[in-house]
Amino acid sequence: MKAGTATASTAPLKFTAGTVLTSPENGAFEYDGTNYYLTIGTTRLAIPLAGGSASYSSINAGAGTAAAPSHSFTGDLDTGIFSSGADSIGLAAGGSKVFDVSSAGLVSPTTGGASVASANGTAATPTYSFAGDLGTGWFRAAASTLAASTGGTEKLRITPAGYLGIGTTAPVGTLEVAGGTAAASTDGSSIKLTAQSAGAGGNNSGGHILLYAGAKTGSGQVGSVGVGATPPSWMQANSLIVAGQLYSNTSIGSSGAINSSASGTFPIVYGGTGASGVLTIDSTSHATKGNINLAPSGGNVGIGTTAPGTLLSNHASNTVDAAGAGHSTSALDWSANSTGYVGAFFNASSAAAANGVLIKGAGTASTNALLSVDSGSTQNSGGSALFRVLGNGNVGIGTTAPAAKLQVVGSSNYGTAEIVGSTADSETAIGFRATNVARGSAGNFVIGANLAGMPVGSFGIFAAPAAKAITLLSNGNLGIGVLNPTYLLQLGTDSAAKPGTSTWTIASDERLKDIRAPFTRGLSDLEKLHTIYFRYKAHNPLDLPSEKEYVGIRAQDAEKAIPESVSRDEKGYLHVTND
Repeated sequence: MKAGTATASTAPLKFTAGTVLTSPENGAFEYDGTNYYLTIGTTRLAIPLAGGSASYSSINAGAGTAAAPSHSFTGDLDTGIFSSGADSIGLAAGGSKVFDVSSAGLVSPTTGGASVASANGTAATPTYSFAGDLGTGWFRAAASTLAASTGGTEKLRITPAGYLGIGTTAPVGTLEVAGGTAAASTDGSSIKLTAQSAGAGGNNSGGHILLYAGAKTGSGQVGSVGVGATPPSWMQANSLIVAGQLYSNTSIGSSGAINSSASGTFPIVYGGTGASGVLTIDSTSHATKGNINLAPSGGNVGIGTTAPGTLLSNHASNTVDAAGAGHSTSALDWSANSTGYVGAFFNASSAAAANGVLIKGAGTASTNALLSVDSGSTQNSGGSALFRVLGNGNVGIGTTAPAAKLQVVGSSNYGTAEIVGSTADSETAIGFRATNVARGSAGNFVIGANLAGMPVGSFGIFAAPAAKAITLLSNGNLGIGVLNPTYLLQLGTDSAAKPGTSTWTIASDERLKDIRAPFTRGLSDLEKLHTIYFRYKAHNPLDLPSEKEYVGIRAQDAEKAIPESVSRDEKGYLHVTND
């Protein structure tokens, strides 16, 4: 029917408000003043109009297909909604099924099929969240970056490089946990980190588990990694702090249990549980070995002691026992082969230039060196023997083959042995005593220079500490029983003897004399000499004995009567001489 252009009141077809049929009739078209209805069979269906308020509870249509969906769009009939199966809605685009919506969820029918995209979202309002908990879910934190949040705060992030960060927005490794995050209360379960594991199509090349502290950028890091420990502030510069033991449940291979880089250093503390646990510290697994430095920055190293007193201290009980062998449980032993050195002391750190002393043990045969101290040696070669002890007990100084218990071979004008001391009393003396004579008692024999009371530069032999024997001064004067002789030969007492006679033989042959004049003075000069009994004063300057009484004259009287018979020594004392 054509409506034409007439007004509504004169239109060819017009629906007026009224009531619908009491019983729906097939094909009936009705209007109740608000909605339009079309009855199909016995079912009255409401017809919604654009801009109208009419609504309907359901629309029935055929199942449709992806190429011809039941509900499509004008001009795009292969895009829309159709029934893809029982209890399943299909979404088609361009004649192809894109998604299935069912109780199983929203599913794309092909691998790499269509995607569901949304706005980036934020930690506070993640793109994919949950009803009643809109601050928890997943969102796009940045380009190619996925993040998860709980309670409106980001907790986890996956970067474009595939790094997973927990507690950090910038992970630098495959897995990084930061911000004080802890794994606790595992109730006996293990926390396991596996760097590489074998599997089907896999390999055993091995990966790395790296624990970084602080900035995680290599050098200059701060902070620590603690195992069972919260390190105190003074330990924060350490990279790893362990409260408890580091334990290996397998044998340690040739590469060692703890390894460092070529320039790295580390301390090792070992406490084995076995009865014969062994600690091996190797400098490097490289064919060219490096050095092992103990306490290079200071401090002492102790062996068997917790309080070393020197740079290297052995425990006080680690001594040689009565049997002459090292203590069976705590001795400090240095072992070498039959020709090897067991000690080296150098005065420089350069291997080629250092001059030093080497100590070696070279066998126990009587002619082999049991102990040898060499000089002129370097860290690359040995030098000349200075001191040698043979297997038979002979000691040689300056010789490699001593033939006596002590043999000294010198190479200077001062002889084979020289004792040099200060000017203090007895500093350069050599003492001899029998095994049954106590030191300092009578019976000792002392020989040397600068003995007690002797002039500086003199040489003496004492039979006992207080008994003067022989004194030889630097001017050639020899005293027997006199510390400071003023004559070429001077006795300490009036005690001299020789077999046969008691006379001194004096050369008096006139052929040996240049006679100047006869002695013309007579008895009158001799009468001026007064004979006296006397003792020498105790502690007199010439150290003459004061115990015995003598008969003689005064030199002063002789000097007046016969002056040519009197001489004066270097100390100014008078002496009577005669021929």
